[in-house]
Amino acid sequence: MSWKLGTLSILGKSHIENGVENQDKCLVFEYRGCAVILVSDGAGSSQYGAAGASAIIIKIKSKLEKIPKKRFKNIIKNSDFFYEAVKEAVLDVREEILNGKYYPKNHKFSRFLNIFRKIDTIEKTHELRDYSGTLIAAVVSKTGMWSCHIGDGYLVGGNFSENNIFSQEVISLPENGEYENQTYFFTDDNWEKNIKQTSIDERIDFVIAMTDGADPFLISSDRKTLDNAIAEKLYNLLTKNQELTVSTILSKLFTQDRVHSVSTDDTTISLALRKLRP
Repeated sequence: MSWKLGTLSILGKSHIENGVENQDKCLVFEYRGCAVILVSDGAGSSQYGAAGASAIIIKIKSKLEKIPKKRFKNIIKNSDFFYEAVKEAVLDVREEILNGKYYPKNHKFSRFLNIFRKIDTIEKTHELRDYSGTLIAAVVSKTGMWSCHIGDGYLVGGNFSENNIFSQEVISLPENGEYENQTYFFTDDNWEKNIKQTSIDERIDFVIAMTDGADPFLISSDRKTLDNAIAEKLYNLLTKNQELTVSTILSKLFTQDRVHSVSTDDTTISLALRKLRP
């Protein structure tokens, strides 16, 4: 294994109060020697945002694993294969949503109860907007990094000097709509117009992706860079505590109380750190 990988996902304070499940979904795994990070923030305004977020990252994982092994040796040169995998995943999930694949399994029972109670029911019309979510997908190899991004959230890649000083090499910034509280989703009609690809043809050893709930404590005030002090603290903890998993360290550093003190939204962090050479 070439990477130390882990995630942290904390249910937002507002969702705890309202009994709503975490709308953020993520996967981080190693495949063909590459770190793969997938993050989706299900829209809180959508009835089944969590289901949509889960569906898209699972589908993308499946599509990426069908790409021939040789394409992972130079992901920048072969970026079209990775983009097509994500595009196919989005199209598949959109079609499956419209066909009712992700509609809650208990809906038939609920409909039966309503009929029994003589409550008028109308069969559910499956709409894409009910499963809206953002998307961040990144693949990081020995020689480069490719990503695509729809909507808000951040993706940052960088390296550390011998003195453990962080240098940010690449960032994918959030894209919002006309108004501050709007963003783009993979379920939008014009989703492909709003997808943003980013690539860097050089070695990247540290990658972190986050939903917008993590912005207040991970992103600098300029809104364009990862907070260097946080990055360096994470790196020191990860390299000096080899016995601890990435997820454990993230949970110790970003406790629920600390996160809730600055953010009411669901908060998810996915991190990949290339293992140090012996």
